[in-house]
Amino acid sequence: MYGRTQTIEIIRGSGDTFGFTIGGGRDSPVIPSSNAIFITAINKHGSAAKDGRLHVGDELVEVNGIKLSNKTHAEATEIFTNAGAAVTLKIFSSEKNWSLVEQKESPRTQKKSRCWTCRILGTTLVLAAIGAGAAISYKKYKK
Repeated sequence: MYGRTQTIEIIRGSGDTFGFTIGGGRDSPVIPSSNAIFITAINKHGSAAKDGRLHVGDELVEVNGIKLSNKTHAEATEIFTNAGAAVTLKIFSSEKNWSLVEQKESPRTQKKSRCWTCRILGTTLVLAAIGAGAAISYKKYKK
C-alpha cells in the first residue's frame, strides 16, 4: 500500500491525554480485514492537533517501541495509558486509510446513533447523529 512511515513524539497535554482517539484492533476492526490500530479522531485543541503530523486514518504501528499489530483495542488502550508523559509513535500514513477511516467513523454511515454531550453556561447540550439525521436537545442543570 502506498504511504509513508514516520516516527514522531507527542507530549501529553492538559487533561492527561495526547489529544487523539484510537480505534480498531484484533477484536474490533475499523477497516475490514485489518487488525491495525488507527487514529479515529483528533481533538482540535489537543497536543496531536497542535503538533500537526497526525491525521484521522493514520495507522499506529508502534508506541514506545511496542508493536501494536494484532493487539486488541483494550491492549492498545492500556499501552497508551501506561506510556508516560511523552510517547514515541511509529505511524503509517496513507491517504487511502484516511478516507476509509473517515468514512467508517462518520455518523452518516453508522447504523446506531452516536451522541455527544457538552455543558456550556449551565446548559447541557446533546447532539445525536442517527443514520443520516441529527438532533440537538438541551436542558438546564443544577451546579
